[in-house]
Amino acid sequence: MSPLRLLSIAALVAVATPGCEPGQTDVVGRWQATGEAAGEFVEFKDDGVVRGKDCNEGTYRYVDAGRVHIDFDGDSVIVGVSISGDVLTMSMEDGSFELVRGTDEADRVFDACDRTDQE
Repeated sequence: MSPLRLLSIAALVAVATPGCEPGQTDVVGRWQATGEAAGEFVEFKDDGVVRGKDCNEGTYRYVDAGRVHIDFDGDSVIVGVSISGDVLTMSMEDGSFELVRGTDEADRVFDACDRTDQE
């Protein structure tokens, strides 16, 4: 399974509270992918939960200042992360992609997930 696909599928349970230490890249937020990954959405919550656009959840934790371990239903990947302004770059062995924080479309996707969770 490709690392990008890991970001948009599978169900997870929170197993770690990441807590952003000084010097770490704070990935918390709602993100919309651009370029070849356009149409993908990721939300990193401050409690260690990560969600994809299909509302399935996984977990993440900081490995060190520039890397995050993401786990979706037993499939895991460690990605390099860096932020410039509202652009998150995620890097893996097979390439990198960018996501933009705080878009209206990302808010719509995850607000719909929140409403579904409350039903």
